[in-house]
Amino acid sequence: MNELQGLDVALFRAANGAHAPFLDLVFLFLTKPPYRALLFAVLAALLIWRGGAKGRRAAITLVFVILVADQLSATLLKPWFDRVRPCFALDEVRLLLPRQARSPSFPSSHATNAFAAAVVLWPVSRALRWAALVLAALVAYSRVYVGVHYPSDILGGAILGATVGYAGLRVAHAVAERIGRRKKENAVEPAETG
Repeated sequence: MNELQGLDVALFRAANGAHAPFLDLVFLFLTKPPYRALLFAVLAALLIWRGGAKGRRAAITLVFVILVADQLSATLLKPWFDRVRPCFALDEVRLLLPRQARSPSFPSSHATNAFAAAVVLWPVSRALRWAALVLAALVAYSRVYVGVHYPSDILGGAILGATVGYAGLRVAHAVAERIGRRKKENAVEPAETG
């Protein structure tokens, strides 16, 4: 276990120590709550506006999946694991978020939510699937870069988010099928005249 923890710290130090002014701006944009929420809101609005029935279903699924994923991560798992963030546990961390909360570190809720969203968006279109996956990876990496998560926090969050996203897709598909069957059953056939 100490070897894995040592690897986690070494990877954290490598990512957290690799800074450039431009990257600081990019990763701060991806990690700060108002900007990240804005990205999700714009995406949901575009799905509703331009995505047809498939896009609207993805937008609704996205909202519910992120709510579930975030609560699992922040309310259930973080207090259970109660891992101290690297910015409070290690010396010489470059912390780009000076007012970082002292909430537990594992799993990363940012990674959880971003990967849940990427999985929900995967079936919508080829272009969107890759954009969502790259965005999820960048959001997740930003948390290590800014000094508030270990790489294992990100990995745990990505796995949790992907799992919740997949489960959300399955539920959404089952609900859509059930609604479709009910519509067919309730359709009134024209009366035969004779």
